Amino acid sequence: MGENPLEERMGQSLGDFLADSFAFVSQARLRAQDELEAKVREEMKAKAKEELARQAQAFSHCETALTQEQSCLRQSEKDLKKRFFDKGQAYIDLESKVPPLRTKAVELEGKAKATKAKMAKLEERATDREVHLGRVEAELTQQAKAFKKTEAKPIEDTAGFEDALA
Repeated sequence: MGENPLEERMGQSLGDFLADSFAFVSQARLRAQDELEAKVREEMKAKAKEELARQAQAFSHCETALTQEQSCLRQSEKDLKKRFFDKGQAYIDLESKVPPLRTKAVELEGKAKATKAKMAKLEERATDREVHLGRVEAELTQQAKAFKKTEAKPIEDTAGFEDALA
């Protein structure tokens, strides 16, 4: 084909013209199809870029949230480890107090047994004292009666003495 395709076509036969036109249309169709495919590819690329940007943003938000959650979990882990350590220390402290307390408990049990034995002796002594007190009270009562009798006799004897003096 030359410089002016229309001039060249005018000198052609109808069959050649149609064949050239068909070839031209086919080429134009191919070019249009290529351009359309290129536009579609560009649009798809743009949409894919937008989708990738949205997904990247969503991923970034998720990553940030996961980082924050991970930080919270690490802090919780530290707190739990500290509490566990503190509880362990408290347990060790309490364990160290057990043997002296057991020794003291044994000592106190011994003292309690000794005190019970003393209490039994004291109760026995108190009972003996009560019995003895009862005896002493009875004896005092008898002595008081005897004293009253002897006290009355000298008064009678003095009355007889006064009679004799008169």
